[in-house]
Formats: sequence, structure tokens, C-alpha cells
Amino acid sequence: MAIFRVILHYQDNEISNQLKTVQKDTEVTIHTEDGSYYEASFQGFEEDTDTVNIEIDRFYPNGGKEITVNKKEILSIQTPDGSIDLDQDEVE
Repeated sequence: MAIFRVILHYQDNEISNQLKTVQKDTEVTIHTEDGSYYEASFQGFEEDTDTVNIEIDRFYPNGGKEITVNKKEILSIQTPDGSIDLDQDEVE
């Protein structure tokens, strides 16, 4: 069972700061206004356009393709983190 920590929330500045720290090819789950992208591969954050590029997991519809998500649409993003303190907020 994977445990995910929510690392991005609703504040715009916090989202930008966190997106700058996510490493390329990190497995992420991104929740947007229109739906969620589970087990996507983070490809990068373009600050000049406020867009995030992810590759959708190949087992999902349209999988294996890179898509662009506008930062303003992101409600939260999760990354696997094996060193989570179980007293913190977490999503299973």
C-alpha cells in the first residue's frame, strides 16, 4: 500500500514553490478541477506559462502521453514518500 503526502494546496504561491521542487520523473497524483491524474510522471513546471507537464500512466485512458495542466486548475498534488510521519495528514 502506497502512502501519499499532500504537498500542494490551494494557495497559489505555495503551489508555485512546491512545483519548483518536484524532480523530473517523480511519480505524482494531481487533482484538478476536472479530475485526477494518478501515478503520473512529473516532467516539469514552466514558470513563464504557469503550466505543469506530466506523462499519464500508460495503463490509464490516453496513457503514455504527455499533457499540460494549468497551475490554476491544480487543487493538490501528491508524491510517494516513505518517510511520512503517520501523525501528519495523509491519503492512502
